[in-house]
Amino acid sequence: YHQQRTVFISGEVRYPGAYSIGSKKERISDLITRSGGLMPDAFIKGARMKRANQQAGEKLNILRNNMPDSLIAKAEQQIQSDQLELRLEDILNNPGSTYDYLLKEGDQIIIPEISQEVRISGEVLNPIGLAYQNGKSLKYYINRSGGFSNNAQRKKAFVIYSDGTTQITRGFFCRNYPTIEPGSQIIVPQKPEKQRIDQTGKWLVIASTMATIAIAIATLVK
Repeated sequence: YHQQRTVFISGEVRYPGAYSIGSKKERISDLITRSGGLMPDAFIKGARMKRANQQAGEKLNILRNNMPDSLIAKAEQQIQSDQLELRLEDILNNPGSTYDYLLKEGDQIIIPEISQEVRISGEVLNPIGLAYQNGKSLKYYINRSGGFSNNAQRKKAFVIYSDGTTQITRGFFCRNYPTIEPGSQIIVPQKPEKQRIDQTGKWLVIASTMATIAIAIATLVK
């Protein structure tokens, strides 16, 4: 006897809904087949997977004791499941591969409709959603949203793809920006706030430095 375990698939498949796991060897590719396969408008690169967090109960108890009630509900939704990388294209081309995970109780597969937009948020002059343009760079979308703001940390700009994975900007003198795909979200973070030293603290630092230099000189003279 084995307790019935259930997984869920939603979005652009022929028969979305809840399915029982038939065996311990059942994989994502098997679930796709059982649900009738993908619809023509399925956005394969945007497919996502959520898996129940085994340590959710312990984390939720800590939250309930340390967070205001107004924030607990939202935090619970984020903690109860973890998002996993889902390479659906690789799974369909090579069923049974490393990326074709074995199904577990509570797994959720979400296959969205094809997306034709790119969203820009953070430190730009006009955060906005723009139509995806094939081959255009991150700088193109930044410029279309008004350009970087004065508080933008340009070298830390990053992209979140539809499947939940992330790529950051690399390079120092010559920046290598991430490739943009349909459904991407470009995020430009804010510069960290500089800690201001008051005048008293400033002079204390100077005095301490001068005292250290004076002691060093006196030691050498002796």
